[in-house]
Formats: sequence, C-alpha cells, structure tokens
Amino acid sequence: MKLVSFTAGLGNQLFQYCFYRYLLNKFPNEKIYGYYNKKWLKKHGGIIIEHFFDVKLPRSTRWINLYGQYLRIIYKCFSCGVSKDDDFEMNRTMFVGYWQDQCFFSGINISYKKKFSHI
Repeated sequence: MKLVSFTAGLGNQLFQYCFYRYLLNKFPNEKIYGYYNKKWLKKHGGIIIEHFFDVKLPRSTRWINLYGQYLRIIYKCFSCGVSKDDDFEMNRTMFVGYWQDQCFFSGINISYKKKFSHI
C-alpha cells in the first residue's frame, strides 16, 4: 500500500496526480490511495483538479487519512516512512511533495473539462 498526498493549488495537484499515475504504472499490483489533508487544501480552495480535468483521483477513507496522519507524525519524529521531493525513495509508504520532474509526467495525457479562460 502506498499513499500520495494531494495538496496546494491546481498546478501542484496536476503534478501530484501525474505522480500518482506514475506509481500506478510502476507498481501495478499495489494499492495506491490518496491522502487529502483538509487543513492544507483549505488554503487553496480544496481539491480543484476535478473541476477542470477529466481525472479519477485515488480513493481515500477515514482510516487511510488517519494512517496518513500517523505516518506524518512518525516522519517528524524519526524521519522514516515518508518520501519527499528532496528525499525521494521508491520503497516508502507515503509520498509528500510536488513531484515537478518530467520523469513523472512524460507520457501521461489528461483531458480538459473546461477551458481555463472561464475561471
């Protein structure tokens, strides 16, 4: 099981979504969930990627979010379990970052729902 943290604004959510798709391809037999921290997302208007793009975000549950919070606490105390942009390790359980590297989004096509001029 792996968790991808979704946060920040539309652009970062796009990068995080592409990273999620990258992990799906890299680990086809592993379950990959979304971690949606409401406090972080509230600052940027919530999950807005679905309003503009035809994407299917990873599912989450209350237990997945509790597990994500637990992993973040463990990471803060012991620096383990979580992979970040500047400390990337594929064998980690949770991925927190913006993943703005071409290797994570090359070959991934995302369809628009709306034109950006209508924002």
